[in-house]
Amino acid sequence: MEWLVIDVLYLRTTGNYALTLQASILKMMAEVTSESPILPGDSLYPVIDAKYLINKNETRHLKVISATVFSEKQWRFLKRLSRCQTTTTAQTVLNG
Repeated sequence: MEWLVIDVLYLRTTGNYALTLQASILKMMAEVTSESPILPGDSLYPVIDAKYLINKNETRHLKVISATVFSEKQWRFLKRLSRCQTTTTAQTVLNG
């Protein structure tokens, strides 16, 4: 399934990203690893085993570490944490 990146948080302590993703009526939050920057508006195309191409560019890819159903309350909390604290707590929220 192709996903549209709606919002992005960079998790400084791990170098991972927290993403808000949407595909049709589905909306998710995911923690991913990527050596390429990820921006709102990017499209993610599935390849294999939780790996995705960013904008169908084979040199830009990411791997999903964890995903959960989108929660506005949790996302706002993650955004606040990413601005004012370490991201260890933010990762705990994403990973359950």
